[in-house]
Parts: sequence; C-alpha cells; structure tokens
Amino acid sequence: MSRTKTFTLDEARELLPELRDRLIAMQVNWQNLAPYQKEVRQLAMKIDKGGSTISDAGKYLSLAKKLKSQLTYFENMSIEVKDITSGLVDFPFIREGRIVYLCWKMSEETISHWHETDAGLAGRQPI
Repeated sequence: MSRTKTFTLDEARELLPELRDRLIAMQVNWQNLAPYQKEVRQLAMKIDKGGSTISDAGKYLSLAKKLKSQLTYFENMSIEVKDITSGLVDFPFIREGRIVYLCWKMSEETISHWHETDAGLAGRQPI
C-alpha cells in the first residue's frame, strides 16, 4: 500500500518560488504545443500517409516529452497540477486527521486556501 506524501503549510509555501519557475516553463511549453494539439489528428493522419515532414512530428514529440517530464517532477513530489494555464496546483495536507488539499494558483502570492479532495477549486476555503 502506497502512502501519499503530505505537506505542512510551511513546507508547501517554501516550494512556491521554485514551483512558480517550473510552472512558467510548463506554460511556455504548453503554449508551444497548442498549435499541435489543435491539429494532432491531422498530423497523425499526415504521418500515416507519409505527408508530414519529420520535423513536424519530431517537434511535437519533443515538446510532448518535455511536458511529460515537467509533469513527472510534480508527480514525484506528490503535488498535483490541476491546470497548467492558470498554474493551479494542490498539495496533500492533513487537516483534522484527514487528507485535504492546500490549493494555490500562480497568481496568488502565497497559499491561503484549502479544499476537500473531491471539492476542487469551487470548494476552496480560507486557511
């Protein structure tokens, strides 16, 4: 049985400067992938038919692998990336004996909210 890593509020807050930088890098990569995401089916069909250049497929695969690597960093830290575009992340946190999430968006200076694991952003409550 695997145990979820939990954070104290201080531990999570200490990570914010590094996470902000990593999220910005992910957002740039996500934006670079956007044109390919819109056309991924067409690109796949072109590749299947031999009509796409290797550079098209290679660039898409390179960006996708980079994004996967960036997400893996967060997963390995037990931090859940909920939305790349807004930089929304959740940290497992023990509150009153149960696991909930500390919830932070890049636009916020610090972590100031939490929510139940099934509540999401709409269920955020002040700490």
